[in-house]
Amino acid sequence: MNKFSRITARTGAFLLLLFSGTLLYAQQPKTYERFEFELQFDLLPKLYLEINPEIRFANFLEFSELIMQGGLRYKAFKFLKLSGYYRFIGDYTNDDPEYLHRFAFDAEPEYEINRLELGLRLRYANYTDFAGETGNNKSYYRYRLQAKYDIRKFKFNPHISWELFQKSDEKSVYKGRYEIGVEYGFKKNNELEIFYFLQDYYNKDKLHHIIGIKYQLQL
Repeated sequence: MNKFSRITARTGAFLLLLFSGTLLYAQQPKTYERFEFELQFDLLPKLYLEINPEIRFANFLEFSELIMQGGLRYKAFKFLKLSGYYRFIGDYTNDDPEYLHRFAFDAEPEYEINRLELGLRLRYANYTDFAGETGNNKSYYRYRLQAKYDIRKFKFNPHISWELFQKSDEKSVYKGRYEIGVEYGFKKNNELEIFYFLQDYYNKDKLHHIIGIKYQLQL
């Protein structure tokens, strides 16, 4: 094992211990589950259409949200992707269902070092994407730093990320999201992803744990 691989393994072990400790520490944390499907079409060179249906649950039993999202992604340069999305959300967390419309725009610079891919995502959205946080109808900025590692001769590739949420009318961030996950590629243009989010509200004594499965097919 070379020096870089040892550093990667130690970093992954540290993050796993950090998440495990947070799970033990949290007082009656809420757990949410997400099941996603992503279908990608190549429309033109460097232009892609994405369709993403998603179902969300709370505490493993409570159906909370049904989402349908569509968007366009354009690879403007080798190191930069630009995207725009529309999302229709059915929020069933209350007795009276609420139906919402969200727009989001992304800029994603990327940089590769050997088999390590580093990416920064800058997102503007007209409101947050989490149930129970849409009442004030404020727009948001989101900043995500992600690292993926393509392990040689191994189909399971890990990734980690750190994302911050900021309301457009405030200077400080109010929420952070920490992710660890693994992607498995099988057959041609098929990919299965399993991920875990720890969502930390900095100004409140509140944590959310989010477990998800995502299947991706590229045509």
